[in-house]
Amino acid sequence: MGKKEWIKRCTSVFLALAFVCILALGIEALSNEQSVKSGIATLQAGLKRALDITTHRVPIHVCLDNTSVIGGLRGRPGESSQHAFLEFRDLAKAHGA
Repeated sequence: MGKKEWIKRCTSVFLALAFVCILALGIEALSNEQSVKSGIATLQAGLKRALDITTHRVPIHVCLDNTSVIGGLRGRPGESSQHAFLEFRDLAKAHGA
């Protein structure tokens, strides 16, 4: 399978895993709020990129490991990140989710 064919097949899968290596850099860990904000920012960027590279509607799957972000996607976002979750939801709805 050629590179272009592989890319076409992979557009149906969107994988967003946010790993923050702050401790490895010797800086204090992110707060839960900062972790949620970085998680939703990663999801938004990934979804926007996935929508940019697809020419037709294909399933886009979101995989993540932050339960606070999952809660936000299920309708329970924190006040400080509510706007970001609504923007993500609007992007997903525009795609047909």
